[in-house]
Amino acid sequence: MLINPHGVYKPSGMRRTYPHFLTQEGISASEAGWHKAYYDCALPFTRFAIGPGDYAPIASYHSFREDEAGRDEMLPENQQASLAALAAEAVLYESGLQCLADKPATYRASKAYEFYKDMPSEWDDSVLVGGEIGHYVNMARSSGNDWYMGIMCNVEPEGREETFALDFLKSGVDYTATIFKDGETQKDIVVETKSVKKGDTLTLKMLQYGGAAIKITKNATHETVKLLNDAVTSAGALIEAEYTAETWNVLQKRIQEAQAVLAKEGATQTDVDKAAAALDAARRALQKADPVIKEADKKALNAAIQSAEALKAADYTAETWKALQTKLQEAKEVAGKAEATQEEVDKAASALTAAQTALKKAQQGGNQGTEITLKKITLNKTKLTLGVKETFKLKTKLSPSGYKAKKVTWKSSKPKTVKVKNGKVTALKKGSAKITVTVDGKKATCSVKVKAAPKKVNVAATTRQLKKGQSYKIKVKLPKNTASNKITYKSSNKKVAIVSANGKVKAKKKGTSTITVKTFNKKTAKIKITVR
Repeated sequence: MLINPHGVYKPSGMRRTYPHFLTQEGISASEAGWHKAYYDCALPFTRFAIGPGDYAPIASYHSFREDEAGRDEMLPENQQASLAALAAEAVLYESGLQCLADKPATYRASKAYEFYKDMPSEWDDSVLVGGEIGHYVNMARSSGNDWYMGIMCNVEPEGREETFALDFLKSGVDYTATIFKDGETQKDIVVETKSVKKGDTLTLKMLQYGGAAIKITKNATHETVKLLNDAVTSAGALIEAEYTAETWNVLQKRIQEAQAVLAKEGATQTDVDKAAAALDAARRALQKADPVIKEADKKALNAAIQSAEALKAADYTAETWKALQTKLQEAKEVAGKAEATQEEVDKAASALTAAQTALKKAQQGGNQGTEITLKKITLNKTKLTLGVKETFKLKTKLSPSGYKAKKVTWKSSKPKTVKVKNGKVTALKKGSAKITVTVDGKKATCSVKVKAAPKKVNVAATTRQLKKGQSYKIKVKLPKNTASNKITYKSSNKKVAIVSANGKVKAKKKGTSTITVKTFNKKTAKIKITVR
């Protein structure tokens, strides 16, 4: 917790004992509404010599002393400070928690706005350039590459002229000084800009109760400007599709900010350093996007599969039918593979078509005598994980394909855990069982594990942005030790995005679509797809 006590006595070492003690009042501050030049010029040598003070500098005479008509009620004899001298107070009066207490509109309307804007909250170094208690004070404070100066005076009506050296600047560095000084009256501020370096002198003519505020900024070097320009060029060469939209958009914003600095006449070293650091941070924060898989054209493959599935085993010889079934199974696996390449798809379609062309007609009559003998039986699943109360249909495949089954029986090793009837498996409770099917003496088995039915279903991401033509595979997450063999997917707007049976989304056109993921027991999760 940071503290700033008000209405207290002058400091007496508490800040040294309590580091969170940033500042304190203990001073007749700006809220008093008057400005006495002797008092103002004495404070840096007296009150501020023993600790920070919350003086709350302002930028006008009437912030606290204004009547209903907006007229300044302050008496002329109490206005012993020019507006330029008031600006200097923000630097001269050090505070661990500096509060510029005037109205925001007052600062924005001030000719010294650029002096107040982006003013540091703390200082790296302080140098007393010159001073005379109660009559003159000239203080320089640094922050990073830049210096701020505050100057005030209290003299006879003819004013005061001071010449001072900028010996505190760094050797071999070029700077730009923006000077906010007295004009013809106390309410006038004249702004002047000049190039300076270490050892140069400045001469200021101040009013009777006048002063000046000076901001000295380090000019950007050719080397650092070139490095920033190179960083912008390098970042601009990156490929958008390789990164997430969120981190990419941040990088583009930082590139634009850096370009604005490069285009800015008289950009300071601080401007360049901040832009370079922000751009570097945005680039290091880039996150790789999930790879976009370009889906192969499977129309010809699906047509070949449909044609092969329409055929009957009894019409063809066992040997040629077996070859067809092998190629048909391979073709189905490729058709269901989301990341299948176009080469794989074309190869599978060609092989299936060739196997269908190679079919030979069989003699009619089915299982006549010993002409056809059952050699092998296989199931569509040999291992299966279900949720409690979930069902699944086991299907048999007989070899040779023309064989006609005479007797088929199904049996569960633990009927209280998993029951089976005519190939329909029903999970009853958690555990495991083995399902055995017997066809004319030949057997095949399927190991079934039963887990709890999921109470919910989650997806890896609830929102996703895609470009037209891009694909995205939905990742489904179930609670630990639960199962749902059957997961279905449905798109709310198929014109915008479609989804396959295995959860692969493909963007069709700009818009939004919600994909609903559902388990066998009707637990759902949703992902919003936005197509740009």
